[in-house]
Amino acid sequence: MRKIALQIVSFMVFTSGTVFGQSMNSTIQLPKFSNDERWETAESNIIYFIIAGISYAKSNGSSASAFGAWTGTIGLPYWKSIEGMSPEKFVQEIYANEDQFKDYRMEILENDSSVIKGRVKGMGLGWLKMMDWGLVTVGDYEQFFRNKWKSIANGLGYDYDQETKEDWTYFTIYKHLKVK
Repeated sequence: MRKIALQIVSFMVFTSGTVFGQSMNSTIQLPKFSNDERWETAESNIIYFIIAGISYAKSNGSSASAFGAWTGTIGLPYWKSIEGMSPEKFVQEIYANEDQFKDYRMEILENDSSVIKGRVKGMGLGWLKMMDWGLVTVGDYEQFFRNKWKSIANGLGYDYDQETKEDWTYFTIYKHLKVK
């Protein structure tokens, strides 16, 4: 009898916790976000993950450049799968990739038979400058992107250079790998 009573009490305690737990959880109101709020959260999350990756690489004796090249290398199969990946299409896909940044802008300055030149701004540097991200500098962030795009371009048979001047990052895509 005592064993049965103990089992019943145990069962009641277990089930009452489950029942009360469910009713208490139902009172939590989850927030509703506008598309602008979602966009801002997504943008800050991607910047956070880039900065976290750079910081991790540097804390392990590597560099932002090496991390950027690595991300380009692991992403290369995707880029190679895009049909008609000409240098012009590559620029369009870079734009599509980076247009996730709220204030992103790209301008094409030159496009001829051997080279595409352009400039971009608004790739999340505002967040980096606003926050204290520890080991990560603006130069690290720029090196990450330089080496990410260079790695992808090289894998596609092109070459890529970039240089930052004031608020703009100028890029050059050579339509054929440069002989070194």
